[in-house]
Amino acid sequence: MLNTTREDIILLLRVCALNHNRTKIEIAYDILTLCKTTQNINGIMSHLRLNRAQATVMVDYLLLRGFLEENGHLYRTSDFGSEFASGLKTLFDIWNLPSPVPLCSD
Repeated sequence: MLNTTREDIILLLRVCALNHNRTKIEIAYDILTLCKTTQNINGIMSHLRLNRAQATVMVDYLLLRGFLEENGHLYRTSDFGSEFASGLKTLFDIWNLPSPVPLCSD
């Protein structure tokens, strides 16, 4: 009989999470996390493995909602965006769901 621990199951869920298409909220979280340091659109595309159309649509949406700030062609997470990303992570923790796993480091 297979002896599966809670840690084995959590690891399996995290591996499976890496192998699915990201939702828009996961992509938004990734962009907000990445843009804690100023990024241009090419940096967002390469770090998060997005094409130009995907990156542009999401960045425009985050700008419109006030989650990102723009300075020329550079983007940085606003205070409001940082609070949103932090709140999103808290929700995942409260609901006992796997947190979005950013493709970049904090």
